[in-house]
Amino acid sequence: MQNILHHASIYNSEFHRAKIVANARLYVLTPNFNKALSKLAENKFLIISGAPGVGKTTLAFMLICE
Repeated sequence: MQNILHHASIYNSEFHRAKIVANARLYVLTPNFNKALSKLAENKFLIISGAPGVGKTTLAFMLICE
């Protein structure tokens, strides 16, 4: 019953996980990654903000992989 109730969220999560892992080898780590990782470890949360196209989503994906 739990699988039926949560099928959409499980499928969606698996889809995004596979996409992130497949593209992780294409990402280039920047100094922002190390800053974000240390802030995340220090504060247990992180707000990623910036103008469109600066790499917010890419940074979030790389943090997920870490």
